[in-house]
Amino acid sequence: MGRTAELKEVERRLAGLALAQLEQEEFLNVRQYEQMRRGLMIAGNELGWADIETKSGDPVPEIKKALLRMCKNGARAIAKDLAEELAIKKKETKTLAKLAASLHKMAESKKTEFPVLITYEYTARDSSQNQVTKTQELELNEASEILSAAAGMDRSAPSREKLANLMIIALKASGTRIETMTERLPDYVESMDEMIREVLATLQ
Repeated sequence: MGRTAELKEVERRLAGLALAQLEQEEFLNVRQYEQMRRGLMIAGNELGWADIETKSGDPVPEIKKALLRMCKNGARAIAKDLAEELAIKKKETKTLAKLAASLHKMAESKKTEFPVLITYEYTARDSSQNQVTKTQELELNEASEILSAAAGMDRSAPSREKLANLMIIALKASGTRIETMTERLPDYVESMDEMIREVLATLQ
């Protein structure tokens, strides 16, 4: 059976909870446990856990093998997303500098056609003082507005570069945690034993 979009989402969810468990020092809260339970219910329905037959009469060991594969798939997907984000973040400062230079040229050119629409991403702090990526969309209707936007980007460049570098450090640290989480997935799946049996009982 192919992996449906719903199963792929469950894979990400379960791997994400494994990462949360690592970051929360092996503790998941009630809401997270409920997310795990819902994920297992979806997987059980999609993969037909209730119909699994084994010589021992206990399908849980086979289910755990399938869940481990799913969690590894989810971990790879999370790691891939992180790698892509890190690659973009490493180029962010240069990308913004090129955009600012381009805006200066447009402001000076008589061939510029209005409105000028630009979209760019930059690093900022959220309410918790963590680094986040924000998207800025601008509609510029005259040369003075383009020049003002370019000047604003020039002024903010040093602080944005500093925040981008801090975010790169944080992303690399996340990558290390993902690697550790992936190594611990067998124990993580084993810890689901009781919940797997509870879910299986509701499916039969």
